[in-house]
Amino acid sequence: MVFENAVVPADLEIRSCGCGFCTRHGARTITDPAGHLELHAAGDAAMIYRFAMGITDFIICRACGCYMGALMEDDDDLFGIVNSRMLDDRGCFDGAATSRDYSAEDEEGRRARRRATWTPVTWRHDTDVA
Repeated sequence: MVFENAVVPADLEIRSCGCGFCTRHGARTITDPAGHLELHAAGDAAMIYRFAMGITDFIICRACGCYMGALMEDDDDLFGIVNSRMLDDRGCFDGAATSRDYSAEDEEGRRARRRATWTPVTWRHDTDVA
């Protein structure tokens, strides 16, 4: 996973979603709409988990069981969020997290918010690895 942010880490908002999934995983997520996220999973290294509205793929590492981030496809675009705890330089994102509750959003509102705030993604999942 490569997360390229356009702003300094201290200026990125660290979010703590209040849903059961994120809470149980201790997720501290970050995004940068002006940045870029590159995800590559070889073989069965990543497990995709989809729940609730069914519009988001949550990426779980099969080796350690950690929540890496999430992806949302919107037309021909792909947007994502990163669990900062999965980054090698996670210490750059050790500030206080802002608690968020998205439970009142409908699908249209959720997609609009993510288009505006999530990071553009390049995702490659090679399932045919020799």
